[in-house]
Amino acid sequence: MQDSAFDTQLYLKHQIRAFNKRIELYTAGPTVIEFGGKPFGDYHAQRVLPGYDADCKAQILRELSDHCKIVMVVNARDIIPRPTGRYNNGRLRGDSQLRYDSETLRLVRQSQTFGFSISDVVLSVVPRCLSNNHADLLHKYRERLSNEGVTAHTHFEIPVYPDCSIIDDGESAFGMNDIVADGHCNLVVLSPGGGSGKFGVLLSEMYHMLKKGVTPTFIKFETFPILRVKPSHPLNYAFEAATADLGNRVVSVTDISTSYDKDIENFELLQKLFAHLPAHPVTMMKNSSDMSVNEIIEGITDIDKVVAACAREIERRIQRYIREFQTGDERQETVQRAQEIYTLFQAGENYV
Repeated sequence: MQDSAFDTQLYLKHQIRAFNKRIELYTAGPTVIEFGGKPFGDYHAQRVLPGYDADCKAQILRELSDHCKIVMVVNARDIIPRPTGRYNNGRLRGDSQLRYDSETLRLVRQSQTFGFSISDVVLSVVPRCLSNNHADLLHKYRERLSNEGVTAHTHFEIPVYPDCSIIDDGESAFGMNDIVADGHCNLVVLSPGGGSGKFGVLLSEMYHMLKKGVTPTFIKFETFPILRVKPSHPLNYAFEAATADLGNRVVSVTDISTSYDKDIENFELLQKLFAHLPAHPVTMMKNSSDMSVNEIIEGITDIDKVVAACAREIERRIQRYIREFQTGDERQETVQRAQEIYTLFQAGENYV
């Protein structure tokens, strides 16, 4: 395509090769995989990387389904309304205009058209104390999942998360959670959007595996942020704008690697969980960027077109947040954060 700035097949070649290499390194137990970004229908990636196939990650998931259990995670606070939930009427996915309860079901159904199935959904970050109305709402959602042939699991909120003290009292943090995997197969968790609680689910699963004497390892499949460029790269600014409602911030972890704040917190938890295994691949990781496999940069063929696309995406996000603020679906702080990101983007800091 004339306006293409990204080669999807080249990206997939690099990403699949790097991903398989990481999986093959560990054979002593199951691999648990946090599958970052939207699993398919990733239109943010398509907008900032013209030429990117919005459904390309489905190809990777189809291959993983042969030797992995694939589970969808949705944050309960994205389903129940305020004040317990995060949004007035549940979280809205902008691309589909569906609330996250319905969006999760849509993705579960759609996975079958890509040649794999998602038979389990985890309701994560479920408040330990719920009003009758909110408890009934989640109960009815579990019934909707059951009617679709999907098994629903419950993972409860951890009030002090992500404080590392939760690992010292793992039974209090994870003991009430449903166990999703039997500990003998690889596990992939994905979600309809950021802030789902995927890592918390995997942390709980790994805790229960270790308790049973099974030793897993952890990999994060990542799309954004871009790990091998500066935080000021236009793609990283576009990522921050796309997740302004979650407050994500991209930061440098070394001179040559980038991460974001939530991954840095999660890395500390991961290290604490595996601290008793000094020769384990997890404890050999030096920083949070080592958790992730991210080869998206390899597919870029025209950086100038990518920069222009990122500018359009940040502007688009600002306008969307303004509309959602006017309808009561978003906060003023989100609008302000997106506007701050655009100001930094326009400052034109060198991103090479």
